[in-house]
Amino acid sequence: MLRPTRIGLYAAGLYLLSLLGALIAPVGVSLIEPTPLPAKPVDSKQGIENQQVIGFSLNVHYTNQLPKYIRAIDMIADMGCNSLQILTPAFVRDGASTQISIPNQPGRCPSTEQLMTLLRYAQKRGLKTMLMPTVLFTHPRGNEWRGKISPDNWDAWWESYSVTQRHFANLAQQAGVDVFCVGSELLSTEKQTQRWEKLISDIRKDFRGQLIYATNWDHYHVPTFWEHLDYVGISGYWSMTQDPMDQMLDTQASFELHQRIIKRWPAIQKSLKDFSRDIQKPVLITEFGYPSLPWGLKDPWNYVNAKQVTATPQVQAIGYRAFCESWQSEIALDRPIPAHGFAGVLFYTWDPYNGGLSDSGYGVWGKPAQQILTDWLKAQ
Repeated sequence: MLRPTRIGLYAAGLYLLSLLGALIAPVGVSLIEPTPLPAKPVDSKQGIENQQVIGFSLNVHYTNQLPKYIRAIDMIADMGCNSLQILTPAFVRDGASTQISIPNQPGRCPSTEQLMTLLRYAQKRGLKTMLMPTVLFTHPRGNEWRGKISPDNWDAWWESYSVTQRHFANLAQQAGVDVFCVGSELLSTEKQTQRWEKLISDIRKDFRGQLIYATNWDHYHVPTFWEHLDYVGISGYWSMTQDPMDQMLDTQASFELHQRIIKRWPAIQKSLKDFSRDIQKPVLITEFGYPSLPWGLKDPWNYVNAKQVTATPQVQAIGYRAFCESWQSEIALDRPIPAHGFAGVLFYTWDPYNGGLSDSGYGVWGKPAQQILTDWLKAQ
């Protein structure tokens, strides 16, 4: 989850190069183009039906241990959440490439059957479901990420992207998904309004639920195709402090940090509500979270722990506690979505493989932030 125009992306690029290049596309592994699935009507109404949602994102990549994902869904539902967003990857070699594919290799990318299983299990647990396909690079050049896509041939890239997204839209329709994300953080494409309008129109032929596009917290004024969607999606990685935190904060320092973050939120909320009012679309925060790292509140988009510093779940907890206090008047379980305001929030992320106080990632499992969110949800 890399962010543009911020320090540390070079390290993140190297991280993805080593991780994705080695694991996702080893020599001899074929990448196949997706083929559209036949749309299957669903009996129940699709969409979040004008009720605010609170839930988690679940990255579904390495599905060789599917029971771990089932357990994650159970834990999310048991916390009191009412929604789940599944992120599933499609891959391109680098920012200049035009061919987007889905790896045909178990354990690297979920199969159609696995995605259907997880989505339907989430629905069985009473969760609203959202599906967000994301474009990842197998061999990024330098600090490349999906926000910096610049293919040699835009026509070819859009053709491949359309085939990929319509494949996932058909899958979402078969599974009865409530909200489908047409794109995530594709910043370099966001001024190509006509291409986005065509893709959205085509996807509406395949999918009967609601549609969203997710842009960055500092980029939502750029797209001009919001009117064709049901929600404005925001990846919400706002910087909340000016400096990294000490790994151990005493009680007074924690309180002062908490108060500074509380004071930071009203301006952000006002800006989002003003934008929502101007375009007459509600805002759904499609990603929000903090890594358990000293800089987690300063640069929450940067999860790369290149120097293997000690995890700081206390920093993550302070951020989540301040969020819950600051947003309780704006977002609540099953509260009606206002005409201009917020449709809800999806926390990033629930990690089915890692957790506990030594985990430096975004996940909250086994950390103080999990109890903070549980208490917030149970109090509603």
